[in-house]
Amino acid sequence: MPLGQRFLQVNITMPQSGAVVTIDQTMEMHVQIHKDALAIQNKANITIFNLTHSARQQLLSNFTAFNKRQAETGVKAAQYCAVEILAGYTNNAATAINNGSTPAHVFQGDVVLCEPVGAPPNLGVQITCYEHQLDKLQWKTEFAPVQTTFKQYVEWAGRQMGVERTVCQTSYDNKVISNPGATAHTVEDLLLDIQSMYRPAVAAFIDNNDLIVMDMNKVIAIRGSTTVDEFVGTPMWTEWGVQFQTLFNPAILLAGGVTLKSKMNPSLNNSYVVSSIDYDLTSRDTNFHGKYNANPAA
Repeated sequence: MPLGQRFLQVNITMPQSGAVVTIDQTMEMHVQIHKDALAIQNKANITIFNLTHSARQQLLSNFTAFNKRQAETGVKAAQYCAVEILAGYTNNAATAINNGSTPAHVFQGDVVLCEPVGAPPNLGVQITCYEHQLDKLQWKTEFAPVQTTFKQYVEWAGRQMGVERTVCQTSYDNKVISNPGATAHTVEDLLLDIQSMYRPAVAAFIDNNDLIVMDMNKVIAIRGSTTVDEFVGTPMWTEWGVQFQTLFNPAILLAGGVTLKSKMNPSLNNSYVVSSIDYDLTSRDTNFHGKYNANPAA
């Protein structure tokens, strides 16, 4: 299958000036992203070479391990900056993989730590990012309604978290609840509270700045399902399901469905739910892959 030219872009909002620094595939980049279903935070590591002197200096001086420890212990206010990662293919030759040529958002979060890597003249910066890092340090700004429906509580929690979109489609949407979130003191506790309220019937997770709350058996309905019949290596069974690797395919979503059709290992050809994603994306090296763990549907 002919592939389109790979597209890889990182947008970083600098902490003081507010200027957006855009780094694309013309520079040497290595991006590793790890996502888990039902995890509080997903993580990305970005290694960039050939940054301008001013951009490298600003990142390395603001996001040090020393500042990270002081922010986490409350000694100083945290000053994180937003980061988003886009990946895809830039022409229609990749339509069969990308369902079009529009790059997809594969990560949105906050820069937490920057460290130098390599040595001159090939000095680079390794940037560690987490989704919704600010939630870990923010207190609730207002009390939840004393009596409300479950869906209204989820929408209130989404506003507290500052997510771009809240999707709540459960069998409990109109059920009236009293004193929700009473034991949640920080914003990060709200997601755990939603997850545990009707456990295990309801799934709640954040992906790419969207708060998604669904019936456990209906998550795939909104996340969609994808058929995969081309692999990098051989898909294999694991202790909890299957593991497979493909060229980057943004149609495969966390907590979405996937149907495998493998000629090398047909014993696992079936439908599964994606529980974990590891992206390995580079601008100049060979890797532009996604590794997925998936489990049989309930």
